[in-house]
Amino acid sequence: MTRPAPPSAALPLLDPATVASLRQLKLVDRLYPVFITALPGHLASLQAAIAAGDRQAQRMIAHLLRGSSSQLGALALSQAFAAIEDAIVQGDGPWPTSAELDALSQATAAAMGHEAQTSAR
Repeated sequence: MTRPAPPSAALPLLDPATVASLRQLKLVDRLYPVFITALPGHLASLQAAIAAGDRQAQRMIAHLLRGSSSQLGALALSQAFAAIEDAIVQGDGPWPTSAELDALSQATAAAMGHEAQTSAR
């Protein structure tokens, strides 16, 4: 089984240009909290789909999270979900591990929370 390459450590958690654009549109303090709140439920759904062996649900959830994190400028998280989606399509099983994904998700949520607080001021 060949695992896709892990997300690049060189990628920032949040894309500064996307954050600036969302801040200019006054959306950071509205969109980031919604994403942060929904993310744990989506991750739990992904883990449940993995445990059930439901590859269609796995791909759908990974694709949803890949797109939404990309739209919000969460570069490293989007790349991680892209790796998962690609692995599912190729039949190689999901990557990264649950612990790696949880750590990256928590770090991204913390960065988004900081940006949302900063924008709300």
